[in-house]
This record gives sequence, C-alpha cells and structure tokens, in this order.
Amino acid sequence: MDEKNSLLQTLGVTPEQIIGYAYAGLFAAACFAIVDSQSIKTFIDSLGALLSTLIFLGLGIGIYTFYFLVLGEFVLYPFQHFFHGLMDKIRNRTGARHTSTIAFIGYLGVPAGYRRAAYEAIKSNFYDVDERRRIQLAHGELHVLYLTAVELSITAIYLKFVLGNGNVQFAVMALIAYLGALVGDTRQHSLEAYKLKTYGQEKVKAFLSEIGYISSRSEPAG
Repeated sequence: MDEKNSLLQTLGVTPEQIIGYAYAGLFAAACFAIVDSQSIKTFIDSLGALLSTLIFLGLGIGIYTFYFLVLGEFVLYPFQHFFHGLMDKIRNRTGARHTSTIAFIGYLGVPAGYRRAAYEAIKSNFYDVDERRRIQLAHGELHVLYLTAVELSITAIYLKFVLGNGNVQFAVMALIAYLGALVGDTRQHSLEAYKLKTYGQEKVKAFLSEIGYISSRSEPAG
C-alpha cells in the first residue's frame, strides 16, 4: 500500500484522477466503436493493441481534463451545489446545519468565489491518508457517471445531427447517468459535510485560515 501511495505521489495524481483518465478514454473508444466500428477496427489493426490503448489513455486524460476543469467547474458542479443548497433550503437546513459541503464552507467564512477551491484543498489535504483515499475513490466513481452522461450526450448529438440517426436511446441513457451522478454527488457531499463537522468547526476554520481561504478573524455567516 505504501509503495502504491509513493508511486501516486511521484506521478502527482490521485485515485480519483486515475479512474477518470482510464474510464474517459475507454468509454470514448466504446462510443467511437458505436459510431463507426469499421474505422476503429482499422485504427487498432494499424497501430496494434498496446499503442492503441496508450493513445486512448492519452485521449482519456484530455477528455477528463476538459470535463473536470471546464464542464465540471463551470456547469456540472455549480449546478450540483445549487441543487444541494436548494434541498437544504427546502428542509430548513442553514448555518451549521447545512448538509452541502460548499454551503457549510461558506458558513465558516470562505467567500463565494473561493469555496470550490477551498473544498478541493480540504479533500486533498485535510483528512488523513485513509479517509482521503476513500473520498477520492468515491468521487472517482461519481466521475464515471458524469463522464458517461457527457460522452453519451456527445454521441447522441453526433448521431442525430451528423449521421441523421434519430434514435434517442443514447440521450435517454445520458440523462439517466446524469441524474444518478447528481443524486450520488449530493449524497457524497452530505456525508463529507457530516464528516467535517465531526472534526469541529474551529479545526476546519484553522485549516482554511492556514491555507489562506478565510481570515483568522472571520465569524460564521449564520
């Protein structure tokens, strides 16, 4: 286990990223095969299985990076946080009773534009190694659902508007995957919010203050 941790640290990647990289590339290959199986077969026959796998892994890194840093940061995750916050509001869970990690971090004093970054810092550095790994693996599994929704949506759009295939099954599967990701992500954030609260607000605030996301003098937002 220590050797695996050392290798991951040397590479500078997390279990969450490894799952995302591998799945994004392999599922993209599956989608390409659905769209044009003959071209994929020719591609693999020309380059060989090993080189083709490496190319799809590289493609997966590119897809995951775009998904995580662009689609995720500006569309998917903000909507999930909005949805979770709305659920908290409906259930009258405010202040220290927030079940949304982003809302709870905001309650502790992190400004709105920095809450995602503060959350990522907590996820990467606040917990002990075993807890951190469990959380990262859970998010890796959620990325599988989000990536499935994204790649199936792209496949459905391509089939519809480029190839003229009006079959909606890929759009339906994409929607199911997205709803599963939304519900699962909300549940995961609720668990993490509960876990954060077990450490005590002062310990979490001290960490956030140490890494510069809140002033040491800031008070909970209420």
